[in-house]
Parts: sequence; structure tokens; C-alpha cells
Amino acid sequence: MRAVLSQKIRNKKILLQPSHGTITATGLQQSVASFAQQRVWLDEKSQNDFSKSLTSNNVVLPLVIRSGTMSIERIRSSVITILKQHTILRTAVYLDQNQDKLLQKVQSDVGINNCSFEITKRTVLSTDEIAGLLKNELTNSFSNLDLGLVLRCHLIKTGRNADDGLLKPNDLIVFVFHQIAFDYNSIGPFIIAFTEAYDEITTNITNLQYIDYTLYEQIQLANGNQNLNINKAQQFWSTLMSDYKPYGRNLSITTPTHETNKRSGQGLSATFDLDSNVVRAQIEFASIYNVSMFDLGLACYFIFLYELNNGMIDDMCVVCPSDNRPLNETKSMIGTFINMLPYRIGIDPNQSFINFVQRVHTLCVDISEHDQLPYQTIMKIADKSHLWKLPFCFQYDSVDLLSTEEMVLEAKTKDATLELYIDEVWLHSKGLVSNDLTLTMIHNYHERKTHYIFGCSTDCYEERAASEMCRHFENFLSYFFYKSSTATGFKNTQLSISNLSHRLSDIKQLPKVTFKQQATVAQTCSNFETDEKYSLALTEDIHNIGPNNKLEDTITNIWHGLIHTEPDSYKTQKNFDSTISNTTSFFSLGDDSLPLQPYRSYQSVFHSDTDVLSIRTFLEHDTLAEHAKLLKTAIKDNAQSREWHTLHINHGIASFAQERIFIDERVRFSNKIAIYNEMVVVRPVKGSLSISRLLRALRTVLEKHHILRTCLILDNSENKLRQCITDRHHTFSFTNEQTFETDNELNSLIYKGKVHRDRFDLLSGRIFDCQVLRKRQLFNANYDTEQITDSDVLIFGFHHTVCDRLSFQNFLKVLSLAYNNHEICSEEKQPLQYIDYAVLERVMDMTLSREFWYLQLDAYSFQCPFPFTIDRHRLPTDQRSGIASTAQITFDDDVLSSFLNYASTYHLTFFQLGLAIFYAFLFKISHGLTDLCVSCLNANRYRSELQDMIGMFVSTLPHRLQLDCSWSFDELVKHVRDKCLSILEYSNCPLQYILADFHLNQSNVSFLETLFDFITVTPNFDQPSFDEIILADVPLRQSCTVAKFDFAMTFFYNSTSDDHKLHCSLVCSHDIFDETTVMTLGRRFNHFVEPLFSSNPKIKRIDTYHSCISNINLILPEEADEIWNVVFCRQIHVLDDGKYSLIYM
Repeated sequence: MRAVLSQKIRNKKILLQPSHGTITATGLQQSVASFAQQRVWLDEKSQNDFSKSLTSNNVVLPLVIRSGTMSIERIRSSVITILKQHTILRTAVYLDQNQDKLLQKVQSDVGINNCSFEITKRTVLSTDEIAGLLKNELTNSFSNLDLGLVLRCHLIKTGRNADDGLLKPNDLIVFVFHQIAFDYNSIGPFIIAFTEAYDEITTNITNLQYIDYTLYEQIQLANGNQNLNINKAQQFWSTLMSDYKPYGRNLSITTPTHETNKRSGQGLSATFDLDSNVVRAQIEFASIYNVSMFDLGLACYFIFLYELNNGMIDDMCVVCPSDNRPLNETKSMIGTFINMLPYRIGIDPNQSFINFVQRVHTLCVDISEHDQLPYQTIMKIADKSHLWKLPFCFQYDSVDLLSTEEMVLEAKTKDATLELYIDEVWLHSKGLVSNDLTLTMIHNYHERKTHYIFGCSTDCYEERAASEMCRHFENFLSYFFYKSSTATGFKNTQLSISNLSHRLSDIKQLPKVTFKQQATVAQTCSNFETDEKYSLALTEDIHNIGPNNKLEDTITNIWHGLIHTEPDSYKTQKNFDSTISNTTSFFSLGDDSLPLQPYRSYQSVFHSDTDVLSIRTFLEHDTLAEHAKLLKTAIKDNAQSREWHTLHINHGIASFAQERIFIDERVRFSNKIAIYNEMVVVRPVKGSLSISRLLRALRTVLEKHHILRTCLILDNSENKLRQCITDRHHTFSFTNEQTFETDNELNSLIYKGKVHRDRFDLLSGRIFDCQVLRKRQLFNANYDTEQITDSDVLIFGFHHTVCDRLSFQNFLKVLSLAYNNHEICSEEKQPLQYIDYAVLERVMDMTLSREFWYLQLDAYSFQCPFPFTIDRHRLPTDQRSGIASTAQITFDDDVLSSFLNYASTYHLTFFQLGLAIFYAFLFKISHGLTDLCVSCLNANRYRSELQDMIGMFVSTLPHRLQLDCSWSFDELVKHVRDKCLSILEYSNCPLQYILADFHLNQSNVSFLETLFDFITVTPNFDQPSFDEIILADVPLRQSCTVAKFDFAMTFFYNSTSDDHKLHCSLVCSHDIFDETTVMTLGRRFNHFVEPLFSSNPKIKRIDTYHSCISNINLILPEEADEIWNVVFCRQIHVLDDGKYSLIYM
């Protein structure tokens, strides 16, 4: 916690200069309270039990004097100065009965009466005594909101000379704030204000005050219909929360000790530090799957709560605090800005943990893009008449790459040096909570430590509950990550959630008594009165659970309607209970004919036919809860979410991706070599494959996946590219075998096949082949040509118009199934084919996407080539040969470690961080070009139906960034992350549409000359096997590479490989860059990256937080030596002195 506070202070120090822009200084002294103030005030008034003088709304800042002395009188006057400068610290918050509104009013009188001031004089205080004093400050209520008393200053003198009017080393200054006026992000501005006031430094204090921000946020929401971001946020939260009902939930983890609708605020806490091996595995997992540690921690909390509740609650909602300081003006303000955001997700017990984490990641990204609404507005969507306080809370704090020692707060005055008080026992045992159950996760990336704190309300939990949950959660994390590390491919994380119950049986030992809770309720009506309809009830029957959501309510009504259509005598005979729980079976409703009636009612009520709702499925799953899950999956209320079905066609238009590749191959490249021949090169491991069985399997795959036998025809009459399915699967056979003896011969054969122009023929549908390369056997009379052994190589060849990178994996999966089953698998439903996708993608509405991309590229110079300030050839034609000049970089282990830590620290994907580095590099080699646009590849499988298909889906999208040369690297990374997230929502827009809106074609666009990509290889849990024989990849040399772009940089990270390295390849067109130039560029890029990430003491690190990206240099060591010699050393061959002009890169 100390490190987190220090980091918050450090991050605010450079933001204290006045900023100009969005918020206007109004000079107001009174206005409506901010949404954050309203939430804190309402929570304190309606939720906490005021029979006790305790509070959970105090923020404590303890400072200890390490050296020097400070005058007590000057401390008093400094506090008064701060009260004058920052009016929020003397602002009253009260309910105006006449207006029925919560108001804030700045108190005009400024003096020591606006602050609670106390001096404690003790002779030598122990650590425990100081902890006791600090705990009292944290828990005891001192404030008076009606009078604007929200600040307290407590001076603790620990020395023997207590009456000299000075604070000396080891004495403490303890500031206490009420959360209605102060949050943890206010600590930095407050410390600066205090030290400057103490030193009587006159600063240019802006007239901007917290009350001005309040007016700004009210205007933003009042004009929501005119604000696109607010409008989108309202739509998002309406979709996420519209049918959520937090009441009627059975929480089997809770044991109530009070029957009251209020909370005393008293709590229990338990902490633990996660084992370093588990933390390391977590970081590795998060890096591999491109999720943040926040995403991973929240996902684990969701699953933990789900398991503790015996899987009875599948609609989870956890509230998380958000800093909510989006504007630069707010970052240097003192005030309360924290917003609470509900994270709601449905848990599918059949889903794997990995997939669930990725869903949580998507949820977090979506919420971060729509976090403009206050908590009150969001929760009104769930229920317009009540303001729900969610029982579960998750809080995450991170410490960045700086060591804890570097982050120690040193608030210096002219007289003394202050530090944050280091003992944290009082923080961990504060004994107060705001929610029923809170998990706090504090992660230190530099030290690879994670600290967890469980906080439980004593009104809901017995004393042993906190420590028990702490212990079980620690075991839970260890089970997932330490026992399931990269060495085993995180094997445990691929388990379905439903399989966790028996594997985590020790978690189930918490109290069995359940807690039926209708959630803490506070009405949102104007008078802020409390709704007393809050009840707690003990139950030992966890199976009698009422409806949990709107859908279950509807189904319950249907079932009740069916019951009441029966004669009274029949109901009496069947002994019906009028209450239907969500575990009730509809077989209990009547005789054998009655179970058919709910099914018919579903068809009528939900407007579905037999294709959507299968009666067999509903008969096999007979409870109300199961029906709700089935209906939730089946019901589709708009065209976008409607399932795609096969169109049963053999002729159709080509896809946008096929069209792009087809045109690119014929227009941009010459006929020297083939550019788009793609290959999967493998060999059997520990066994052999049957040639005849493999041939049958290949024909089966071609029959099932029509794209592998599709021809492409250019229709000149309509100027359109069309595709047609052929019958090549009947006559398909292997390509002629070839032999090799050495690895050089093997690589030569592979390269010849990759660049062979006549290998494929799109017009006839010859777009896939299979070839065996045999290891030459000179004296082996027993060699069986019917078998493919581990000395042979198997090549599957595809034209790029029919296959992308993910398709390779899908192809091997279906091939292994066909090989192992010996026959075609019959399917009741014909699967969606690629030709169906090509037709369906063209009827999608791209209006919003096209508008987005037009705004992204507006005023960009498309025809201006990238100004490389390096040796390059000038070509008389725009055509390229495809021949490549390449360079390969392998980064040191310390660079990789820092790269992974940086990505996790700032919640980045590897792609985003790599792209930021690439932008910075382009900025440098172009001598400061700030309007950069490069091409990036997008998988483009935006629907679940497309995930397992074979075909070409990849889209090429422009990523434009208008950077500022004054940005630090950290700022550049933030802008790149934001840019990537904004593009994600509109990434399914075809390149053709984007270019057409600017009246361009893909042959004359500059950004298509430059490419960036990041390839991450994740553990393959479902690696296909062929009768237990595994196919291993054969590594290809760089000489097998072709240049599809003029300048392409690709990062490659394989966490499953033995070397565990981060690689980077630079592939450039040989027509423009010769081999020597590219090799030098590769060395220059490696030299460019090292100061950013290397921990080698011989390399001078760049401060990514402060240093401008323009300060990172590209000069190689030998070039630096040459400059030194020219400038400072006499050259023997120079006769006369002259002037030198040096240009630094």
C-alpha cells in the first residue's frame, strides 16, 4: 500500500501546472453536489449504522519527519493556506429540503475552525502504539459535512522535548480527510500544496476549483443526447445492466450475525502474499493471452465467488473503483472523483477458464471505453426505483517498474524531509469495510509480488470467514498457476468451470448455512429516504431459489399459467405448491402431455421456430434454470446476433480478403516469383504415417471444406471476382515426391516450392497440394515407401486466397480427425462454408465503420511515400519482385523480462507495445515525421461461426498515429493503446471500403508499403495427433522468406519454446533495400530498443516517463566512436581545420 501511495504521488508531480481547456473557472460558491459526493453521502447516511461513531470514509495520510525540524505554528498556517487555495477542503455537503437536492457550498470563513487540529505528546511511542493511533484516525468519525469540516491534522510528538513548538525526527504529521472531499489520487497535489505553503512559496494557483468540475460533469450528462460518447455509454450500460436483479440471491458463503438493513461499518480483514512462483506464472499467463493483471485478478475473483456459491449464481456482478480523472485539469485537483463501475458477466459452467478470462478481458475493455456514466445512473438502469449497493467489490492497485526504494515519498521543505510512514499494520487491520466482501489486489511488477486483502463485513460474516476465504483463495490461485505453469501449458486452466468443483473440494468447507439476501437498498427518490424493505432470512434449503432475472420471471409466469389451466381437483390431487423455484422440473407439473405445453408456449412468447428451439434439448434439460439458459442462448433479437447458416450455393462472389490478395498478386508484383504460396512444413515425431490413410483423410477434408477446392474467376463483364466450388476432392493426389540429403538441400526444396509461380492455378481450383520430401536412403533395403517416417518432411501447400495463419491450425485438427476416424463424419446440419461467409459479409451494415475510418484517415497524404533516410533504390516502376532482404534480431533475456513486465504494468497487449516501439523507430529514421500510418493485420474472425473455419479472413488495416515529438515513451504507449482499442470496434471493415471513400485503390496507397505484426505462439492444448503420432513444425530459414511489403517488421514470441526468446525480423523488398542496409537497420533497431528495456548496467536506460522519444538515439557504437574521433582527435590525413556540422539521429 505504501508503494501504491508513493506511485500516485509521483505520477501527480508533473501534472500540477495549470492546464487550459475543457473545464471553465466559474467562481461559484454553491452548486449541486457531484455524483461522487452524492454516492459517498448517500452511502454514509443510508447504509451505515450510526449507533456507533465509526466511519469507513476516512482517508489517512501519515507523514514522518526523517530529518530536520518543522514549526508547529507554521504547519497550522500552512493548513489555513491550503484551505484558502483549495475550496473543496472547506465545502459543506448537505441536503436542501426545499429543493430536494444534495448541495455543496464553500464556507467563506477560512480559519483553523475549518480543520480539526490536535497535538499528541508522548514520550517515546512504540510501533504498536503508533499503529493504534493511526487506526483510530482511520476509523473514528471527526467530520461534520453540514459545516464543511472534512480535514483533520494530528501532530504526534514522540520525543522528550515536547514543549518547544517544533516537530523533530520520528515525529508524525497525520492528515485525515473525508472521502466526500478527497480520494487517494488527491494525495500528490495535496503534498505539493502543503510543502509550498510551508515554505511560503508563491505559486500561480489556478482559479479552477472542484465545484467547477461538478458543473462540467452535470452539463455533460444533461447534454447526453448531443454527446456521442455519453450516448454510446448509455446504450452500452443499458445493454449490460438492463435485466440485472441483485435481490433474491442465495449466498452460501455468508453467515449473518445481524438482522438489520444497515451496516455498522465494522469488518474483518485477512491478508496474504502470493508465492513468487505463482506470481511469475500469473504474469506469464497474462502475457501469453494478452490480458492485464487486473483482468486476470477479476476473473479469478468471479470464479472464486461462483465456486463458493456452489455454482448457484451464474449472473455475477462485482463493483470496481475507477479513478475517473479523464481530463488533464482534474489530474492536479484535490477532490473526490472515484466512480464505482459494475462489472457484470454470465458464467457458463461448460466454458474453460482461459476462455472465461478472455471474456472478462473483453468486458474490461468495453467498460473502459464507456466509463463516462456515474454509478447512480448506471444502477438506475438495473432498477429505476432503487439504488442498489452491490455486495462484492474488487480493487486493484499496481506498482510500476521502479523499485520500491526509488518510490519512497520524500516531501521536502526548507527545514525538513518528510516520508510516508512505512509501517502498514494499521492499514491491513483497519477493521472497517464499505462492502460486504471486498478483495484488494496490490501487484508490484518490479519485485514480482502480489499482496491480497480480504475485507468482510461483520454484519454478514463470522470471524473465521475472512481467514478461511483467504486461505482457500490462495490455494485456488496456486492450483491454477503454480501447478499449471508454462511447463505444462497451463493445463489446469483449460478445464471447464464445472469441473472445478471436485478439484477444489477444500474450498467448499466454509459454513453451510446460507444467507438469503435481497440486497441493501436505498431509494433514489428526491428525499433520499431509506427503503426499509430489506430482509435477511436464514435457510437450509439451497435448492428453493426464486427467479434470478427477467427471463426466469417470464418462464415462471408461463409455468404458473399452465398450472392454473388445470382443474382444481387435478391440482389438489397432484399436491402442487404454488411457488416454483428455478430448480423445479416441469415434469412435476402434470401428466405426460403437460411437458409439451411449455415448449409450445416458448415458441409463441419468444417467436422462435423448431430450428432455434429443439424440443429434444428441452426434454433433456427439464428445470426452469436450465430452460432459461437454453432460451438465453437461442433467442436472437436482431440481425447482427442472428446465427449464420449455409446458403447451399456452389457459385458466388469472392470475399473482400480474396479480392485483395488476387489484385495485389497481379498488380503490385511482377512474375519473377510467387508471393502468396503458403506452406505448413511438418514431420512425424516418434512414429510414421500411412500414405494411403493420409490421402483418404485429405480427400475427406477437401470434401468437407469446400474452400480447398474452389476456383477464382474474374468476371470481365461485371468486373467482379467470383468463386466456384469444384469436385477436385475426387481426384486429389500427392504432388511428386522429392528427396534431400542435407538440411541445405531441404531448405532449397522448400524455397523453390514457396516461390514456384505455377504451383497453384486459381482458375482451375488447384489451390491446395500435399508433397512428401524423403530423406535419401542409400543402403536401406527395408525402407517402406508406404510410410512417412520421422526422417521425412510433409508439406501442405495453400494459396493465400484460401488460407490464413489460424486456418493452418484448423486444417491440422480436421485432418487428424479424418485420419483417425478412417471415414467421413456425417453431420445432421450442413456446416457454414467459406463461400457463405463471402456472401454474408457483403450484406452487413458498414455505415458506422466507414464513418470511423474516414475520420481516422482524413487529411492523410496517401500518395506520399515514407521518407526513409537510409540508402534505398529508386525504381522506375511500382511493381516489386518479391525477393527479400532480411535481418533477424534476438533480444537479450533482460530485455524480454522488462518487455513482459512493462506490458503487464500498463495493461498492454504485446502487439500494442511492439507497435509503439515501431512508431518511435519510424519517427527516428524519418527524422521526425509525426504523421505515421502503417498497415497491421487483423484476424477478422468476428463471429463464433468463423472460428473453426478454413479460409482467408485476415484484413489489412491502416493504423495512423499523429504523434507529438515532445511525448515521452510512456505517453506514446498510452496513445497507441487508445488508438488500437478504438480500431478494434471497427476492425471488420474491408480495406476496399476504406479506400473507396477516398477514391483510391490498393496499388497507390503509401501505408500499404509498411507493415507491423506481432506473432505470439500460445500453448496448444488440443495439439492434433494422428494415431498418437504428433506432427512437429520444421523451422524454416530466413532464405525461405518473400517480401510482401517494402518494409515489414514482425515480432515473434513463443513462450512454449526451449529458448524462450523474443525475436524480431525485418523483411524488406530487395528491389529497394539491399542486404547490407537491412542488416544495419536491424542492428540500429536493437540498439534503439535496449535503452528502453535493458537492465544491463553497461547500457544507459531511458526514463520512459520523462524523456522525450526524440531523445532516443539510433547511433551505433562504432558511429559514436567515429564522431568522437572526428570532433576531438586530430586526424593525421587532415591538413587544414574546418567546421563540422553534425546531425544526430
